[in-house]
Amino acid sequence: MDRSPRPPGAAVLAALAGAALLVVSPFLVWGKVDILSGTISQTGIDAGAGWVHLAVGVGVAALAGAWLAGAPARVVQVGWLVLALGIGALTFYELTRVHDCAFFVEEVEQCVASPSYGPGLFVALVGAGLTVVAAVAALLRPGSAR
Repeated sequence: MDRSPRPPGAAVLAALAGAALLVVSPFLVWGKVDILSGTISQTGIDAGAGWVHLAVGVGVAALAGAWLAGAPARVVQVGWLVLALGIGALTFYELTRVHDCAFFVEEVEQCVASPSYGPGLFVALVGAGLTVVAAVAALLRPGSAR
């Protein structure tokens, strides 16, 4: 059995791109609301769930590294899929919270204007999507990532 490191394939590169987006997303604005005294914005870290995105991004990258180091491909592929679907579902939930003004309850008593989305949650969705694509591509064509 050859234990030499494998060169990264398309699936690994897609997963690493998805991981990078997931790691960056919590530091971007997720939502903002204009109130009488100004604009209040929240990043993913401010909102609390950003740490989950950060951890999942690091987990996806760690799985890619483990695969390149010789870990069983199926374990990595299924791990990518589970992490990506979970963080994608969480991101959709967080999108509904921004719209319902739930991000800003601590800052304002009630929303007097409609909140708007920042780029952070959309960056997270793209990161989750890339990771799903990487997992599915690798599962359907196991040799594609090697």
